[in-house]
Amino acid sequence: MPRGLRLAVVSPGWVAETLSARGLDPSEGTPAAEVARQYVAHLDARTPGGPQR
Repeated sequence: MPRGLRLAVVSPGWVAETLSARGLDPSEGTPAAEVARQYVAHLDARTPGGPQR
């Protein structure tokens, strides 16, 4: 991207707490804490490009 900018995109699917709030089985979702942890890890990554898992 221009000027060395980076674009971070997070698409976790269903978040467990959202499923629970809707009265659905939260075991099929990703915990919000894990989504946040992965997002921060991506922002802190030293090597640009490629998905961070």
